[in-house]
Amino acid sequence: MMSEIEKIKKIMVATDGSEPSIRAIRHAIEMAREKDAEVLALSVNTTLVDVGARGYDVLAQLGSDKHVVDESVDVHGILTEYYDRIGKPESLLMAEAGLEIAKTLGEDQGVTVTTLMEHGRATETILKVAEREKVNLIILGTTGLTGLSRILIGSTADKVTRLSKCPVMVVH
Repeated sequence: MMSEIEKIKKIMVATDGSEPSIRAIRHAIEMAREKDAEVLALSVNTTLVDVGARGYDVLAQLGSDKHVVDESVDVHGILTEYYDRIGKPESLLMAEAGLEIAKTLGEDQGVTVTTLMEHGRATETILKVAEREKVNLIILGTTGLTGLSRILIGSTADKVTRLSKCPVMVVH
């Protein structure tokens, strides 16, 4: 009987362009080369979902408080127009760079890498894509937060590990 590791044919690696996610990409490419598997590099654009992370808490609250703003106000549209005027947020540029790095490293190692940018909340989107794309393994990088920081900020890697239907490898 084959173990879960022996059956790996499709590996998903999530990247936001950070150093930990680049380490995860390297592990994914290496494992894919060894297992003759393909890699799906995923980046989740959370800029218009988690608007608080970009400093737009007030707009987010206005958009959700029916007493303050009429329902016809399109907060998502306002933010999109704003982003179009100022250019892409740094977090989105970093995510795109992470996808490009995955593609380039894959080509260098002879590994097929498909890149995908999805919009949504990180944990939910990673899990949804993993199931939809029928991946056998998810590889994530982590910054290794501990203590109060981990409790307050939360860990996408921790949540994905607990909720995933397939094996998850966390790279420090």
